[in-house]
Amino acid sequence: MIGDWERVGVGRRAERYEKRLCRATEGARTRTRGAGRGSARRPSRRSRKRGSGRRSSVVGRRSSTMVSGRAAREDADARGGGDETAAAPEIVSLVTNEREAGEMWRVDRFKEFRFRVRCAGLESDPEFAEALGRMAALTRELSEMSAAQARDASEAPWWRDGEYDEARAEEANDDGMRKIGEQRYEEAFEAFTEAIRLEPRRAVYHANRAAAGLKLQRYRVAADDAACAIERDSNYLKALIRGGTANLRLRCADKALKMFDAALAVAPEDARALRGKREAAQALAAAEAEAERQRDAALHGARTALPRHDIDLEVAAESLLSAEAALCANPNLEGAKANVAEALVCCQRYEAAIERCKTLLEDSLDRKYIVAETRWRMADIDGALAEISSASCRDSYDELACKKCVDLGARLLRLKDLMARAEREMEDEQFATAIRCFDKVLETPEGKMMTRLRGKILRDRASCQLKRHEYDSRDDPIASENLASALRDLNECLKIDGNDHEAHVTRASVRACRGDHHGAFTDLRAAQTVAPTLPGIDDMVRVSAVRALRRSSGEGASTNASFTEESTARGGKFYDILGVSPDASARAVTSAYRKLAAVWHPDKWTRADPADAQKAEERFTSIQRAHATLSDAKQRKMYDLDPARFEA
Repeated sequence: MIGDWERVGVGRRAERYEKRLCRATEGARTRTRGAGRGSARRPSRRSRKRGSGRRSSVVGRRSSTMVSGRAAREDADARGGGDETAAAPEIVSLVTNEREAGEMWRVDRFKEFRFRVRCAGLESDPEFAEALGRMAALTRELSEMSAAQARDASEAPWWRDGEYDEARAEEANDDGMRKIGEQRYEEAFEAFTEAIRLEPRRAVYHANRAAAGLKLQRYRVAADDAACAIERDSNYLKALIRGGTANLRLRCADKALKMFDAALAVAPEDARALRGKREAAQALAAAEAEAERQRDAALHGARTALPRHDIDLEVAAESLLSAEAALCANPNLEGAKANVAEALVCCQRYEAAIERCKTLLEDSLDRKYIVAETRWRMADIDGALAEISSASCRDSYDELACKKCVDLGARLLRLKDLMARAEREMEDEQFATAIRCFDKVLETPEGKMMTRLRGKILRDRASCQLKRHEYDSRDDPIASENLASALRDLNECLKIDGNDHEAHVTRASVRACRGDHHGAFTDLRAAQTVAPTLPGIDDMVRVSAVRALRRSSGEGASTNASFTEESTARGGKFYDILGVSPDASARAVTSAYRKLAAVWHPDKWTRADPADAQKAEERFTSIQRAHATLSDAKQRKMYDLDPARFEA
């Protein structure tokens, strides 16, 4: 016979759990856009102040360090099925997602209560059967909410953490109103934040924090709070006025005017709403006049020309951030859009600048000028001249306003003539003359700027120097100087644009001519990574790898043959294998090992000839032995005393 105390205990547990589920479900329903994936703990005062507190989750109210079984079993248990006496799950893993951990906790608690009811023999009791049914329904509802939140990837506001207490919220609001009267606005803002956190459904709390935000000049926060208050009560006069004031300070005159109109619809004689509407109407008229003036200026190309010298990238990045912020505040101004496009050009983000120019006023001279400036920096002089020509042939052409377009066109024509002459000399195999033409291009202001055009000129000049070396290497005493100069040009070219695959291929040829087959292989691999569809690149990489392997094998054989007591006195063969000095640091040893492993690892030679692959494997084995010995401090000391013991 089951005692009354046991029946009462099970009933109380069921009642407490049902209340918790109801509170969680009600809290989830009141959230505006679902909950995020954060901790349910209360955010610190500092995090709430700066607006970046922890996010919370309705469905993840327990620790996320839990053990997860099969998803199918959990789903069946959540719907009331399954067997409590089933064996332990076959797959066990650590749950790090709080939403999933919360769902697991709810399912386990429901199973526990159902098990206790069965053990107490109360399954047939209508009261307990009804309670279990409600619990199962609430559990399923929360699971569906969890799935919806996961699909939407929604995030809760920074001040929300899932705790609800209306009494404490009212106390916090009263405290904030008292501090507002004492002009302690920062503390009042914190108090209103606490009130909203404890009860986010009250429009008055959001409106009060909007008032504190206006006093603190946090206009964006004030506008958002006013919008939340209006969403909860569309006829809330104070929220409408405060939202209009905040948007007016944010230079969103159209939004401000709509809010003041809504406020006047609620209270037609309100002085604050009337005054705000007049200010918003004046601001809107001024903004429209400024937008019209900037459109007219853009049509006639009245903006200042871009500088003919490099701008420090940090300064350019700061200018870009400022321009983007100004554009967010004034999205309809042509000047703000043009500022962002010009800042992108100065930051050498040419593709992004071209995309940004598409948002400028069509057929405006400013748009054509910025596109032309971007094109020639991308080494597309013909495209830049086409933009300039279309700008100069307009019916409304104004010579004074488009002086920058005329000057740019003249400079680009001169550059085009010099480069065309250099290309003709290259075709005629007059490499010395072509090099002098490229030198003249590099002496111009445009050639001195760190742009892709300069990189192309340096690459072409290096090609001329390489060809000159191939033709004159037998008779020219300074042929090695040509290769050194070509290598310097290619290094600078790749510094400007590291994805220039043609420069990688040319530098591989230069290094091969200088006997650096390892460097040539590295450059060809880089070109293959950047442009995997480049015709013949796979064969070039394979041939270069074989050359590097055979040359290294020859060097290794000669090293082994000449290894004597003199080599031992210098520090041993392991140092020679890694290419480091006997006094090299542990970091230098590791760095040398990684570089050699990147070349000689067997995985790099799967497509090579079997003989070459075997040599590479032997080479990699010796590299591993050398690194294992020299990277360990104790073994390195023993090796330095007796190298022959380790090299045997």
